[in-house]
Amino acid sequence: VIDEAKGIGTLQVIFSGGEPLWHEDIVELVAHAHDVGLLTRVSTNGLLLTRQRVARLKQAGLTQCGVSIDDRDPAVHDRLRGLPGTFARAMEGVRNLREFGIFCKILVYASRRNVTAGLERIIEMGRELGVTSVYILLPIAAGRWDGAYHEALDDEEMARVRALQDAKFVHMELPNAEAQCCAYSKAVLYVCAGGEVTPCPYVPYAL
Repeated sequence: VIDEAKGIGTLQVIFSGGEPLWHEDIVELVAHAHDVGLLTRVSTNGLLLTRQRVARLKQAGLTQCGVSIDDRDPAVHDRLRGLPGTFARAMEGVRNLREFGIFCKILVYASRRNVTAGLERIIEMGRELGVTSVYILLPIAAGRWDGAYHEALDDEEMARVRALQDAKFVHMELPNAEAQCCAYSKAVLYVCAGGEVTPCPYVPYAL
């Protein structure tokens, strides 16, 4: 699949999940993607970013790693993740990425719970940690949130989130009302765990 993606002009492969670091061959897959000339990224909850694994990912040629953080308060993050100690382990993973010189971004979902003070605290934390950027994802009524339209931000909330943008550090999905989604602009292909190919993770129609 990686070779076919390269053959049609793909520039980057993102290993996502679920949790991609559970995959027993993830280091070999990153290495192969790097060897054929692709930029590589892993999006992870950070729990498995041990120093040893990060060292192997660095050797394999990993370009960037996104680590999901739900809240700057460790207790809140752990409660939302459903497992004590997840915040501390994610922070350790971020520090390991920084040590080995892998570009690290923090991934955070905007929600009515954290707009905007909670997001601002995570952005501040990202600057303190020295990560490359903070990427704000938006609640979309698809996947496990299928039909959850009550989770979507209203226009005022979206405007407040967009006001946090910083071209150098804070990025987000659909940065303004005129932004084209990746499926419409044909910028992304998503390969599901079962092998189906869809226009993006939010569009459940196989091509």
